[in-house]
Amino acid sequence: MPLYIPGASPGAPPPCVSPGVSPGSPSPVCLSRSIPVHPSRSPQHPPVPPRPPPPPRPAPPPARRSARGPGSGPGSGPGTAPVRRRRPAMAKQYDVLFRLLLLGDSGVGKTCLLCRFTDNQFHPAHISTIGVDFKMKTIEVDGIKVRIQIWDTAGQERYQTITKQYYRRAQGIFLVYDISSERSYQHIVKWASDVDEYAPDGVQKILIGNKADEEHKRQVAKEQGLQLAREYGMDFYETSACSNLNIKESFTRLTELVLQAHRKELEGLRAPPPRPRPGPPGGG
Repeated sequence: MPLYIPGASPGAPPPCVSPGVSPGSPSPVCLSRSIPVHPSRSPQHPPVPPRPPPPPRPAPPPARRSARGPGSGPGSGPGTAPVRRRRPAMAKQYDVLFRLLLLGDSGVGKTCLLCRFTDNQFHPAHISTIGVDFKMKTIEVDGIKVRIQIWDTAGQERYQTITKQYYRRAQGIFLVYDISSERSYQHIVKWASDVDEYAPDGVQKILIGNKADEEHKRQVAKEQGLQLAREYGMDFYETSACSNLNIKESFTRLTELVLQAHRKELEGLRAPPPRPRPGPPGGG
């Protein structure tokens, strides 16, 4: 039971002292409060023993040595890794790469021409091309394997700034119109003017009148296409991606024209003529 000092002020908490300690002595100890003692330090509980050290890690396995052993080959020895064999070189897939360009109004069938030539497929409900797309195909012309990179451009006016950047890298260009659209035929003059301005000198061109299967909708006569091609010094084909009319012929012809324009650079690529086989011994 704590003792209280008589005469303390009523409002202040009374100081607490232990029995046998006179009031006013320094450092009074209050017996009504207890100081908590940690269980590990309590005399009733023994100290917690330290954790044992972790077990040692197993030693790494020894490095594998060559199965052939020392002295079994050039540069081999104890611990030498096996010599890797070189893979045989892959056969050359093509001799030369050309870039062809498809130009024309939107909806004339440029993408259908491309898919028919490269994949032999026809999609009548094809969506309009956005920006620029391309496909590739390898053909052989005069013994030369030619890799053709065909760029399909959008015909909308808002994409003209993008598509004109591809003119400078093209070696051959298709100018395509729709035989059932007089408007697309008249715009060939505008496309040819862009080619003369932005394409490199000596680029090869072919005029294409597409959708020849829609004869009942024809608005441009075949003679008109021939006349326009003569004015620009171009070859002319009427094609149909639907019926596969003149698709392979027109792409092969443009590739031949590009090869002829670069014949000096490609003289060493032509396949040599086959050598005659020697006859049987003792033959007359």
